[in-house]
Amino acid sequence: MRVPSFGSLRVRLVVFILGVSAAVLCASGVVVYVEADRESQQLFDESLQEAGHLLFTLAEHEAEEMRTTGASHLIPMISNHQPYLFFQIWTENGRLLYRNNGAPDEPFVGGGRTGLGWFDRQGERWRTFALWNNTHTLHMQVGEPLRHRKETSIQFAIQLIVLAAIILPLLGAMIWWIVHRSFEPLRRSTDEVGTRTPGDLRAVDAAKADEEVRPLFAALNHLFGRMRQALEREQRFTADAAHELRTPLAGIKTNLQVLTRARNADEQGIALAGLTDSTERAIRLVDQLLTLARIEPDQVMRGSTIDLAALVRRQAGEHDAAARARRIRLSTQCDAATVAGNEASLAIMLRNLLDNALRHTPEGGEVTVSCGRVNGRVELAVSDSGTGIPAALHERVFERFFRAPGDQPAGSGLGLSIVRSIADLHAATIRVSDGIGKSGTTITLSFPPVA
Repeated sequence: MRVPSFGSLRVRLVVFILGVSAAVLCASGVVVYVEADRESQQLFDESLQEAGHLLFTLAEHEAEEMRTTGASHLIPMISNHQPYLFFQIWTENGRLLYRNNGAPDEPFVGGGRTGLGWFDRQGERWRTFALWNNTHTLHMQVGEPLRHRKETSIQFAIQLIVLAAIILPLLGAMIWWIVHRSFEPLRRSTDEVGTRTPGDLRAVDAAKADEEVRPLFAALNHLFGRMRQALEREQRFTADAAHELRTPLAGIKTNLQVLTRARNADEQGIALAGLTDSTERAIRLVDQLLTLARIEPDQVMRGSTIDLAALVRRQAGEHDAAARARRIRLSTQCDAATVAGNEASLAIMLRNLLDNALRHTPEGGEVTVSCGRVNGRVELAVSDSGTGIPAALHERVFERFFRAPGDQPAGSGLGLSIVRSIADLHAATIRVSDGIGKSGTTITLSFPPVA
């Protein structure tokens, strides 16, 4: 099993969360320690005051007797006193009447002051409390070295550190488990994609993925879909090319054989003419196959506005010579019209429509190209006076390599398929109807209005 490095998102996430958690825990510990230390100081002060009142009550009676009898010796009242609590009893004239073992000879509090205060002795800080009796004849002073309080605070700090040392590893293990579980769907999908063959472009199942990961899976599935379409186009192109090029290549081979066996110049001329026709047909077929294979949705750039009337006039001018060679009258009837899309692909579409119309129109016929706005949409229509297409075949003529009965052998059956592909990319609809003089065909494309 591979050990994750810091380049792993899981490791960085765990380190980041654990680091933030540790910082929050430390900050909380400091706040708790400061607040607890403040509270403990108040409790120590209250305990010091209570101890002072209690000891004064116990010692007051005996101290009065000692002062009355004139005794000067000091007798400890509490032999098992706590080593951190020391007290003194002074008379009103400043004579030390009583102190417990360890208490200094000098007073904790000078000037007869009462209440809480501080006392410094031999570089050590003491917390003190003093009070007078009701007759103002005895002055009780209680002192506590600050080291005792510091020891208690240090013990509390150590307990916090030990608690943090226990919590942090447990917290880290819990965070790692949560992060690992959260990345599990992504890991499964990664393993599933990693074991696929190059041709397996099925969509990744994102049903169990978290909401944050679904956009990634959606983008990946979109990419798989485009790759699948590209692969299908490539496979279709290969199959179509192998199938359709067989006929013109066979014609080239036949004419070459006839040419090599020609007995005179006339036979050679016929063979050369056939060879030229077969070569031109093969070139035309390859060009159309490549055009069909290259049409992709990305070629259609929504938002680009094309002057359809200008495009029609330009394409009609390019086909004028071919029309005059066959004495076909080619005319345009265009009103101002604009569409959104890709100009290059629209030019290919119009060129195929004109090629198809001229090829199926007999000599002396007529081809008309018109465009304009109809019922809020933009329409482009190409009409011819050819033999027409039976109504039963209106949809089939857009299939790849389909040729209607009686169609000229020069046709590849790809022209109208290219037209349909480009129309679909531009969200345009196609309909087939009667042509000029009800003997030909009209192909009309209806484009959505420019937004």
